[in-house]
Amino acid sequence: MNKYPSYVNKFRPKGTIIKKVNDVYYVYKATSKRVEGKKYPVQVIEGVIGKIDEYGFHDTEKVKLNQDVIVRECGFTNLILKYKDTFMNETYSLFKKQDREIILYSLIYYLSSNTYIQDKYSDKILPIQEVIDKYKLSIGRQIKMIERIMETTLKEIEELKYICRVYIGEKELKTKITKRQKEILEKLMVDEDELK
Repeated sequence: MNKYPSYVNKFRPKGTIIKKVNDVYYVYKATSKRVEGKKYPVQVIEGVIGKIDEYGFHDTEKVKLNQDVIVRECGFTNLILKYKDTFMNETYSLFKKQDREIILYSLIYYLSSNTYIQDKYSDKILPIQEVIDKYKLSIGRQIKMIERIMETTLKEIEELKYICRVYIGEKELKTKITKRQKEILEKLMVDEDELK
């Protein structure tokens, strides 16, 4: 009589053994080797490689994630930053350089609150109401100005907010763009690598 449910044997990779610990079926890589003086080969267990549940075998590398995962928007933000010089030198030219950056980064954060600039330039981001009060700016006018400079509407580029960077510990991953995002970038004549 088999002591494990049928799915455990079904999903068990070759060259492994199963050990049940608290209702979890762990999979260990196992081999055997001949030992002089022994009549039969001796089993050598090399370590856990995953676990099995009713949905299949799950590699340990894919199961364990002992680090924080941070996802930050970069597509929408980098499209706006592509026009940073225009914003800084023409649109906000009446303000000091430091104030121009605060206005621009605060506006980007207002439009995309999951932007990566919140980590990189947090000292240059103010709540939008503070920007309005301090610099006597109208958000509606700022949005129209962004749309005029980029020659598109924010609604048309909204989908670019889903182009993201994913950080897992020290590793950085970039999301693959969709067909629709690619169409938007082609229309704007922007290379996708500029936004990642």
